[in-house]
Amino acid sequence: MDGVQNETEMPLVKSDVEQIRDLVGSQEFLEGFVETQIMEQVQAVSKMEGEVARQVKINIGRSIPVETTRRTGLDPERVAEIRAIRQRNESVESMTDEEADLVISRWRTTAGEVGREFNPRRVEMEKAETKRLMGKLEQDSKWQEAQVELARVRGEQVAVVERLRQDVESRAEDPRLAHALDVWGRSPNARGETGVNGSGFNAGIVHYFEYRTIAEKNGRFKGRNGCEIDDFIHYSEVLEGLIDTPDPLTNSEILLSAALEDDGGQRRLNLLTRRHDRVVAFARRGDRKPRVVTVIPGGDLPAIVKALDEEMFGQNVKNRLNKLGMGVKSVDPSELVR
Repeated sequence: MDGVQNETEMPLVKSDVEQIRDLVGSQEFLEGFVETQIMEQVQAVSKMEGEVARQVKINIGRSIPVETTRRTGLDPERVAEIRAIRQRNESVESMTDEEADLVISRWRTTAGEVGREFNPRRVEMEKAETKRLMGKLEQDSKWQEAQVELARVRGEQVAVVERLRQDVESRAEDPRLAHALDVWGRSPNARGETGVNGSGFNAGIVHYFEYRTIAEKNGRFKGRNGCEIDDFIHYSEVLEGLIDTPDPLTNSEILLSAALEDDGGQRRLNLLTRRHDRVVAFARRGDRKPRVVTVIPGGDLPAIVKALDEEMFGQNVKNRLNKLGMGVKSVDPSELVR
C-alpha cells in the first residue's frame, strides 16, 4: 500500500542535502555550535566565579575549624556567626541556592573533596557566604563587562546558525553545493556512528559543520574558514584542486603525496599541504577519482609514513569505514584520477 513501509524494508539513506538540513536545523547543533564558539568568554566569567569559590573556602575555613565540622556539629557560638552571615545576605537576591551550590562545587572538585560528607550547617554557611561574595562581584565593572561580552558573542553565534539554516534552505538546489558535497566521501559522524547500512555520512558535512559543535574538533577550522555555504563550497573546491593535481612537482600547494591501491581497485591518497594539513581521500572501485574523507591539521612526514605502514601491513584498520582490501601496494598518486 502506498505510504506504508514494509517492516523488512531497509530505511532509505538520506541525501546529502537532507543530511545537512537535519544537522544544522537541530537544537543540538545550535547549542553545541554556540557553546564551542564562546568558550573564551565563558572561561573569563568562570574564572571570576572560581575566585569567589576559592574565597568562600578560605572564609568558611577561618570561621569553622575543620575538626569541629567533622565531629557532631557546630559549637553554639558558631550559630551566631551563621545568623550574622545570613543577615548580611538578606539583600542579595541575585543567586539561588542551586546557583550557590554550583559555585561551591567548583572548589570541592579542585580540592578533591567530591563525595565527602559535609556538615549541613557548614553548607548553609557556604551558600550564604557565596551569595554575599557573588553580590559584591556583580557590582564589579570587570564582571559586568564580561557578562555583556558573553551575551554579545552568544547572540552573534546564534545569528550565525540562523543564517546558515536559511542558507541551506535557499541553496538546496544549487548545483555548486551539490558539486562541493560530491568532493567528499563517506565517514562516521562526530559520535562515531556509520548510519544506515554502515555506509557513513557525507564527510564534508561532518568535518566542516558538525565538528564545529565539539570543542576538541572545532579548532580545525576556527579562524580559517567561515560557516556559510559559500565558505564550504570554496573550501571543497580548494581540496578538489589538490586531489586533481596531487604531484608536488606540478602543484606548489603540496609538500608530499603518497598513494596506495588494493587488488580490488580501491585507492587511498595521502597529501601533506604547505599549511601542514594532512588531506586523506579514498576511491572505491569504479570511482573516477578519490573523494576527501578527512582533513587533519598539523600533519607531518612521520604521520604520513605511519598511515602508510598501517595500510600496507594491515595494522589498526579493521573497523575503518574506508578500508583497503588485500594486496595493498604503493602507486603513483597522479594515476589515481581516471
